[in-house]
Amino acid sequence: MPLAPMAEPAAVAVAPPAPMAEPAPVVAAVAPKPVNIIMSAPLGITVSELEALGCRRISVGSALSRVTWGAFMKAAKEIAEQGRFDSFAGGAPHAELNALFLDDMKKRS
Repeated sequence: MPLAPMAEPAAVAVAPPAPMAEPAPVVAAVAPKPVNIIMSAPLGITVSELEALGCRRISVGSALSRVTWGAFMKAAKEIAEQGRFDSFAGGAPHAELNALFLDDMKKRS
């Protein structure tokens, strides 16, 4: 995905997801501006690797909600078609969810 040189007023560059073997040219094309990467698919690169390339922020867009909906749809389909509840095994434990929300509430108080 070729990028044109950035205009001077831009504070950051945002690189949309693109299946690429080597993201370094994308990051280098906008350097020294901070780079925001949009990761909404598994592209085979880690947070550490993006950071090493100069990425300063990673946005996941709708990816987490799509993962949630995917799990929901899989479980609903399993119940409807097989009468089974095996997909529930991957659910987060109540205690873990309660701790997460309680900790968040304390931080906001």
